[in-house]
Amino acid sequence: MKDLSKEIIKFAEQKGADLVGIVDISKINFPKGHHPTGYLSGAKSAISIACSLNKGGILNLPTSRNSYMLEFNLANRKLNLINHQVGRFLEEKGYLALGVPGTASIGDAKRLAADLSHKHIAVAAGLGKFGLNNLVITPEYGPRVRFTTIITTAELEPTNYEVEQVCNECLQCVKECPTNALDDWEDNYTSQEGWRMDKERCYHKIFVKLGGNRCGICIKACPFTD
Repeated sequence: MKDLSKEIIKFAEQKGADLVGIVDISKINFPKGHHPTGYLSGAKSAISIACSLNKGGILNLPTSRNSYMLEFNLANRKLNLINHQVGRFLEEKGYLALGVPGTASIGDAKRLAADLSHKHIAVAAGLGKFGLNNLVITPEYGPRVRFTTIITTAELEPTNYEVEQVCNECLQCVKECPTNALDDWEDNYTSQEGWRMDKERCYHKIFVKLGGNRCGICIKACPFTD
């Protein structure tokens, strides 16, 4: 399926994707209840697609929060459209495809979680590594990216990109997080798996203090955003 993988990557890029990676789902240890075959019987591969955010609205946070939210929302819409188009491309080839949308715009921590972890699939596909901020840091765009995922019954050739550790553990995101949600990273964080940050603190900031708008300070703080 090497040729089909190349076709999919080219097609997604033509539709506006900035990064595309493919992974064999049998190589990922999914948490109980969140395996792709639970959503699509016979699923064999996952396609990770990323779109980058413009820097201006991030680097000038918090005063530029409206601009940041514009980037956030438009990137999600763009990703959803690309997801649909790639899924249609695969189904026209005779395979089943199931798009996994991003997180909800409102809700509590449990409802914000996607059916599958976009970030873990992106890392497994070789698009980047986890940083201390528990975001995927890509060599091309740092953490200023959004992801979507497509699972499919097509047995695709994995991309196997070689990505070295990007995060240099400078601690800027930890120091600048307004909720101290990143304080307990030591002994918990790995660049391949990320870590269980204090999401309740993060979401309290987003939904109680910011009325549903995203914070973004951990992205701004990262030196790879610039």
